[in-house]
Amino acid sequence: MKLIIHYQFSLEHRKFLRKSFLIMKLLVFFLAINCLQLCAEGYGQKITLSVQNAPVQQVFKQIEKQSDYSFIYAREQVAKMNPVNVNVVQADLITVLNLVFKQQGFTYTISGNNIVIKEKVFFAINKIDYHAPLSYDVSGKITDADGTPLAGATIKLEGSKTTAVADQNGSFTLPSKAINGILEISFVGYETMEITFSQGKNLAVVLKRNETKAEEVVVVGYGTQKKATLSGSVSTVKGNDIASVPVANVTNMLAGRVPGLIAYSNSSEPGNDKANLLIRG
Repeated sequence: MKLIIHYQFSLEHRKFLRKSFLIMKLLVFFLAINCLQLCAEGYGQKITLSVQNAPVQQVFKQIEKQSDYSFIYAREQVAKMNPVNVNVVQADLITVLNLVFKQQGFTYTISGNNIVIKEKVFFAINKIDYHAPLSYDVSGKITDADGTPLAGATIKLEGSKTTAVADQNGSFTLPSKAINGILEISFVGYETMEITFSQGKNLAVVLKRNETKAEEVVVVGYGTQKKATLSGSVSTVKGNDIASVPVANVTNMLAGRVPGLIAYSNSSEPGNDKANLLIRG
């Protein structure tokens, strides 16, 4: 008997819960419909406006008189807004607001019976200034006629101060703001060359040896002379030969290595052991 009563009570309780849940769903549904109707009635309020170059504050006041809505804004905001041109007859509120804010740097949101004015937010993504000059890299390799890389060759962009120096492989990279132009390439003992370049082209530059002897300069012990006017004999000493001598002072290293050169020292005092040099007397 107790089991039957308990079962009947549980069944009635379940029915009650189902009815309650159904009633709640119906209440929420009708409330939502009511809210939508209220919003539609509010937004559907008819506005008539005919203004030319009118201040936005004047337009706001006319909308407030013809509707149940009020505008909320700061003075700084309306001071930045442009005059309004609107000509509508019995238009709904949303249509009128969209016309008012069409050419403005501001927008609006509706909260209850308030129309809140706020500034538009602009997002600049990957903004590119197409008027700014782009940078192009000019690259290449400089060699002589035998294919030997000319490390230290100078590369200059004509008409600018932009320069570069070739590395040990003769390669170089020069930044340029022009798609094409002229490079001036020079190296000691070789003829200076001017070469045109264009974007995306890897240059292969071959410099010619300078065969002009008349203007070549020879460094001698007491100055420099043009090779064409040099009548005396010239002796040279390689740097590797000097470096192999275990002497602290360079002047002492030259002794006995160059014909006509006399090196003598008057002192062996540390730090004062340099030699005096006489070239052919």
